[in-house]
Amino acid sequence: MSDRFNRVCHPGKYIKEDLEDLNMSIKEFSLRAGISERTLSDLLAGKGNMTFNIAKKLEDYFNISAETWMALQTAYDNYLCEEENNIERENDYNAIKKYKAYLIDNNLINGNESNEEMVDSVRRNICVNQLCALYNCDFGVVYKEQKNQKGDPFAKNFWIAYALTEARKIETPPFNKNELFMSIKEIRRLTTLSPKDFIPRLKEIFTRCGISFVYIPYLKQSNIYGATKWLSSDKVMLAISNRNERADVFWFTLFHEMAHVIFEHKRYYLFQGADIKDERADALAQDFLIDNINYQEFVKRNVFSEASISIFAKEEGILPMIVIGRLQKDGYVSYNKSFPNLYAKYDEADLRDSFRKVQ
Repeated sequence: MSDRFNRVCHPGKYIKEDLEDLNMSIKEFSLRAGISERTLSDLLAGKGNMTFNIAKKLEDYFNISAETWMALQTAYDNYLCEEENNIERENDYNAIKKYKAYLIDNNLINGNESNEEMVDSVRRNICVNQLCALYNCDFGVVYKEQKNQKGDPFAKNFWIAYALTEARKIETPPFNKNELFMSIKEIRRLTTLSPKDFIPRLKEIFTRCGISFVYIPYLKQSNIYGATKWLSSDKVMLAISNRNERADVFWFTLFHEMAHVIFEHKRYYLFQGADIKDERADALAQDFLIDNINYQEFVKRNVFSEASISIFAKEEGILPMIVIGRLQKDGYVSYNKSFPNLYAKYDEADLRDSFRKVQ
C-alpha cells in the first residue's frame, strides 16, 4: 500500500481529498466514474462501505488497484472493531472486578493478568463473549432463589452461565428416571457424611442417572441456591450452590432440584415461591428427606430436645440438622442454633475442593 495510505481512515476520506485536489464536484465525479451520486455521498461521509464493484471503478479512474481500496476498508473495519472491543473489554472489566476474589478461588483467572487478560480469561472459561450481556439475558433454566429477594441480575446470570458451561463438559448416559428414584434412599444416607465423602458418591450416582451434576460456589448477590436445565431431550443439568452454608439448606436444595428433574420441569421461572410447580418440588423434597408419616408422629410428641432430634434423625437415617431445619420451617423451634451440638454447616472451600477432586 502506498505511503499515502498509512493512516487508518475510511476510504471515502481519500476520495474526498482527491476530489478537492481536482476541484471536482461529487456530481461530476459520479458521471465520470460511473458511481451513483448517492453512493458517493455516503462513501465520502464515511457512512457507506467500499465494495469490490466500487473499488474496480476507482481503480480504472485513479489507477490505484482495487485491492488497495479494499485493503483500506478492511484496515478501517479492523480499527473500528478493535475500538469497539476495547470499550466492551473495559465495560466487562467494570462488571467483574468486584468479583475478583471469587474468580481467583474458582480458577477462572489466575490473579496476575492485566485487566484485558482477566476479561479474556473469564469470557473463555464461562463461554460468554460479551460479559455485559449477562445484565439482561435468558438462559431458560429453572432455578431456586431466596423468596422476596431479587438479587443482582448480572451475578445471577453469571452463576448460571458458569454452571451450564461446566455441565456441558460432563459426559453421561441418557437420563434414567427409574435409576434416580432407586437412588433416593442412598442419597438420603449421604447426608450423614462429610463433603469429601458424599460429593464423590453424589457425582457417581447422578452421572449414572444421566444427570450432569455441578457444584458452583455461591456468587455474592446472585441469590441462587440451585438450578436445573434440560441440555437435550435426554440430558439434564443439576447445579447447586452453598448459599447460607447451612447443611439443611444444601440438602433441601439438592432434593428440590431433584424433584424438578423428576417432574421434568423444562422451563419454569420461580418468582417469590409462588409458582405451583415450585411448591410441588418443595413438597416432594420434604417427603424425600423425611418420611411425612414419621415426621407427623414425631411432632405430635412435642419434644424437641437435642436427644429427641438425634434419635429421630438416626431412625430416618439423615443428618439431625435436616430435622432441625424442617422443624424451624414449620414453626416448632425458634432458631436452629438452639441446638449447638447438632448445628451443621458446610465450608464452601471444603465443598469446592471435594468436587474438584472428582472432576
